Amino acid sequence: MRRDLNLILVVLFMLSANSAWAVDTPALLNKADSLYSVAYSKRNEFFYSNGQKDTGILGEAVRLCKEALSTYEQAYEQDRESPLACYKLGKAYLHVTYIDMSLVQEKKGFKLLDYAAQNGSLDACLFLLNWRKPDPLTSKDKIEEWYTKNRKYADLALGMQLPDNFNNYLALADVARLVANSDLANKYIAKSIDNGESNAINSLLDKQYSFDAMDLVASPQKQFEIANRLWQRGDDTHHDKENGYKLYKRAADSGFSNAEFQMGYILLRGIVSDPDTLKAVDYIRKAAEKGHREALNTMGHCYARGIVVERNPEKSFQAYKKSSDLGHNTAGWHVGLCYYNGFGTQENVKVAREYFNDYLDVYNNAPYMIALTYYKELSPEAIHWFEVALKMEKLPDSQRSDALRKLSACYRFGRCGVNTDIDKADRLLEEAAKYGDRELKDLIDFLKN
Repeated sequence: MRRDLNLILVVLFMLSANSAWAVDTPALLNKADSLYSVAYSKRNEFFYSNGQKDTGILGEAVRLCKEALSTYEQAYEQDRESPLACYKLGKAYLHVTYIDMSLVQEKKGFKLLDYAAQNGSLDACLFLLNWRKPDPLTSKDKIEEWYTKNRKYADLALGMQLPDNFNNYLALADVARLVANSDLANKYIAKSIDNGESNAINSLLDKQYSFDAMDLVASPQKQFEIANRLWQRGDDTHHDKENGYKLYKRAADSGFSNAEFQMGYILLRGIVSDPDTLKAVDYIRKAAEKGHREALNTMGHCYARGIVVERNPEKSFQAYKKSSDLGHNTAGWHVGLCYYNGFGTQENVKVAREYFNDYLDVYNNAPYMIALTYYKELSPEAIHWFEVALKMEKLPDSQRSDALRKLSACYRFGRCGVNTDIDKADRLLEEAAKYGDRELKDLIDFLKN
């Protein structure tokens, strides 16, 4: 009786141990993945380091690689029927060639990968299809020969139920394309683009896939990105305004603000057809309502000048202000002008000056506008800033003439903290007249007579 009880206890212990052993398999695989990742990083550190190579780093990579292999093998021994364990060990047996050729077990690796592939491992299928695949620059015949040889893995991969979190549609698109399944190829390349997978858009634009796939791209943002590439690149391979325009329109009609603004720009400029200001401003207005800073700046112009919309200084100022607050690089200048002129808001030269100061390294006439704010206050600073403005080589003639006239007035009437100096005032006025002001020339003639 006691012997039977001991036997039962031993069996229960073994069952319990086996259960814990199986549960630990994913943990072991994760541990092996981490070890191998560090080993591969060490390998890269050794091979890509400058100067004298530290063989100790490579030795550490080999040690970690051996430990990773041992851990993969332990996980596999715990559950030999696990497609995941078979895939990871099989892949490791081949992939270690990049760290230490002596660790490679090619025959075992392919056997494990084949088992994993035929038992539902999509990763194993894709690995086998890509391991030592001919370079894309080699002949198409060699690549097709490779896929024909490994056709069973292509068929398995394309027939599998994909998990919700799958993130390698580009690889599947490549498989479908090379087995001449254009419908699946287009479907998967579109999904890879929507997923934001690296190189997906490049693969489409390099004409590896039919442009019909563009119609399947669902993300307005990705439609916009493809359109940008088609629209802006000037070489014969990618420059395609017709398809770019179609994608811009699809993205815009889906409410993507960047595309709405771009459509407005295209229609305003008449790039693909006659200009259509009405439709252009409608697209730009929609983008502005979504907080698109460039569109807001443009609507500021429209409301200021009454372009399509009714002239409205208050709305113009609000659009400029919001655009500036969102970081638009020139909207702040227009906000400053609004404050200076009291356009759509209460006049405030101090606030205007703060905005103009931000553009001293941007606009040649920024010192002139700062001078005007001080001039309105009759501040001595006006004299300094007018003089700074006059040193700007590219200051427009009209503003140069105005700066000289205002300086002349200061010296003629003793304004802005300077003493009256009629001779200097006259010289400044004569200088101003050189910049084409007919009325000013008449005034000088009157003063002289």
